[in-house]
Amino acid sequence: MKGQPLHRSKLRRVVVACGVLFVIVASLGLIAYQELDLPLPQQPSPVVLTGRLITRARGVNTADVLVHFRRPDEPLQPGRRIYVATAVTDRSGYFSFEANFRGPVHLFLDRNRIREWTYRPISTMTLPASRELQIELIEGSTATGRVVRNGVPAAGIGIALKFVEPAAHDYFYLFQEATDDQGRFRFEHLPEDAEFWISALRTRAFEPQLSDSLPDDQTILPRRFRAGRDRTTLDLGDFELRPGATLAGRVILSDGKAPPEKWAVAAGYPGAGGRVYSRLDQQGHFQIKGLPPGTIAAHVEEVWAANPPGYPVPVPGYRLSARNACLDPDNGFELIGQLDRDKGDLTILVEPATNGAAGGSGRLSSSPDPAVLARFHTAKAGPITGVATK
Repeated sequence: MKGQPLHRSKLRRVVVACGVLFVIVASLGLIAYQELDLPLPQQPSPVVLTGRLITRARGVNTADVLVHFRRPDEPLQPGRRIYVATAVTDRSGYFSFEANFRGPVHLFLDRNRIREWTYRPISTMTLPASRELQIELIEGSTATGRVVRNGVPAAGIGIALKFVEPAAHDYFYLFQEATDDQGRFRFEHLPEDAEFWISALRTRAFEPQLSDSLPDDQTILPRRFRAGRDRTTLDLGDFELRPGATLAGRVILSDGKAPPEKWAVAAGYPGAGGRVYSRLDQQGHFQIKGLPPGTIAAHVEEVWAANPPGYPVPVPGYRLSARNACLDPDNGFELIGQLDRDKGDLTILVEPATNGAAGGSGRLSSSPDPAVLARFHTAKAGPITGVATK
């Protein structure tokens, strides 16, 4: 009958249906909200570190200096600069970090803003820090030397310094100079007591460099040294230019494809910097001139547009095959062996990497098999070797 109230069971079904409909509409709304990628409300990050740049000298501008920190257990990514956070100092040199991160961190300054100064090394810190950090800007140490050719000063020779362990000081920074008319070079504002490699540059650009070589394909033998204390000068003596060796050969792909145009082979003294590279031709051939005699590390990389010095970009989707006799099992990225004379038949085998990732991008987290490691140490004591060809 019209106007008759609903039966109690019917009313219950209506209420349940309305509840189910509400849940469905709310779920669809939440999905749409997430798909639209609308910003979710966030809690402000707490301050975990405050600090200040200090100096005993007058007239030093401590404003607008970039201060970075990153986790010590985070691997350096080839071709990328990754920081946990970055702060900028104010006019009084003060800075503060706001982050949800907790634990040990490395902290360092952007040297591009303080080229006329350096700073005392900063120990690994633990966040959050209860005390204000003071970073002292100092003049730093100086290193000098001379490059000669047959005892005669050699002018215009590019020289580079690279940190032995960049994680302890400035990431991705390379000091570079050229010899003057007397063959001398001079590096100022070096971090005190830091270890460096010194090597030759083909140009005054970051490494690796195109194999246009030094005059007469000559080079210097890289040398390792430790910088002095603040305001001290270390004379490294003479560096003799000597004929470099040539490394040439071919890169082949196990899948039968032709190497991409952007691929190159780079080589140099392991860890010393100053790498020289050669682009591959259509058949995968390369030739690198002017390499220092002795131990050489070689790898295949993709030619980059803006790559930090010393951190090459692996070829995407491929890796060096374990069939290469001198492949370093610790990183899977380099062939290491001796180059005491010209070598023109190095064949490097590259194979597809699993899941399309670039293989051998850095030091492995687990130790290689002892038998494999023993074979590698035997192989690298002899001439640098890739794969045997028929």
